[in-house]
Amino acid sequence: MDKVNSLLANVLRKRGLFTEASSSHALHCAKAWIVRALPHCTSVLSVKGLRDSTLVLEAQNSIAAQECTILRESLLSALQEECPQAGIREISVIQAH
Repeated sequence: MDKVNSLLANVLRKRGLFTEASSSHALHCAKAWIVRALPHCTSVLSVKGLRDSTLVLEAQNSIAAQECTILRESLLSALQEECPQAGIREISVIQAH
């Protein structure tokens, strides 16, 4: 399996898609983490994107924002372990207007 992962990474790098694929994988992992860790917030919490090594989450209300803020270190650790190639160093939780 490691050989397949290595081959895929090499092909993506060659085509200039490695960074985009890594970011997309990190966003997918963040969404899955929210479903597992905050199932009651899945309808009011969304992953907005990855900018300058910062994952941006958007909460529809202050309660979801607070709960996510409390657990963001756990999410950051999970993403750094699962998706190290994405280079996420920070998580920002914003509240929608």
